[in-house]
Amino acid sequence: MLGGLRVTPICADGGANTRAGAVEQFRTHKAALLLARLALFPTRAHGREELADLFWPESSTERGRAHLTQSLVYLRQALGEPRTGGLFVSDHKTVRVTRGQLQTDVAEWEAAATRALSASSDDEQCGLLTLALSRYTGDLLPGFYADWVCDERNRLAALRDAVRERWQELQAAPTLVLDRRTAFGRSQPFEAETRTIAKAPLYLTRFFGRVAEIENACWLLRLEPPVRLLTLIGMGGIGKTRLALQIGQATLDGDKTGQAAGPFRWAALVPLAEARTAAQMEALMLDGLGVENSGTDGLGAIVRMLNGRAAQYSGRVLLILDNLEQLGMRRLLRWRASLPAYRR
Repeated sequence: MLGGLRVTPICADGGANTRAGAVEQFRTHKAALLLARLALFPTRAHGREELADLFWPESSTERGRAHLTQSLVYLRQALGEPRTGGLFVSDHKTVRVTRGQLQTDVAEWEAAATRALSASSDDEQCGLLTLALSRYTGDLLPGFYADWVCDERNRLAALRDAVRERWQELQAAPTLVLDRRTAFGRSQPFEAETRTIAKAPLYLTRFFGRVAEIENACWLLRLEPPVRLLTLIGMGGIGKTRLALQIGQATLDGDKTGQAAGPFRWAALVPLAEARTAAQMEALMLDGLGVENSGTDGLGAIVRMLNGRAAQYSGRVLLILDNLEQLGMRRLLRWRASLPAYRR
């Protein structure tokens, strides 16, 4: 009912039945409203006179009850329900939906929002709020303007606003440590072993989600023998750079994430958005890493610098190359062909 009225049959396991078609069009506006009313309040037994007066106030009581019966017959037919039993339970006095036979996005959204707002920790709450917001796919029953629909729409919109406001508060709470001692007013203990990614941009928003991707990437980077090249691919704008930095940071301080200490002791980010050739890539890497190269072997100078860092920090080093795909596969393969000379 969020974003529009749509009925999808479900299987016994609760999943959508893709073989059966969804119902989006209804014979009358009031039949659609009747279904929505019953679905929004699934635990209530609605009095027939109450429903007749709500949907057909201009008709007599008997006539209204007849309209209600006709609408129920139509809904049973439209939804493929039997004449008795099934989704609807009705008798001479009341109408309701059968318990356990109906799932609504409204109920799922309210449960997700309530759970998110009551979460005990900021990290847990951030993920739950994001999930709740993703389930709010639109306002309740757009195009329906009955008073009770508007009341419910406003109530759900107010709950959405509360969820969004809390989510924005958490997003606006910076957590990056600027000098290893303070984080925008939050006291942070000094840690001599704190490591950060060189040249990484300063993000003022909290990162959340992508847990499976980070765990899988960290597992690959901790393998022995080590994975030498790990590539993140995806559409532009989905956050590959931020994800790469999160993975890099997790491999630097894995002991803080509950895993074994990360395999890397030093890491750096080199943006390559402006590179179109292998020579430009080499120049940007030299400049980004601060490597002085008086000769013609730029790659050799880069590798010597990285080997020096590895020796300095007694561990492996990680190089994050952003926008590497712009060079094209043939150029990358030609560039990679020169790597065996620098196996360290």
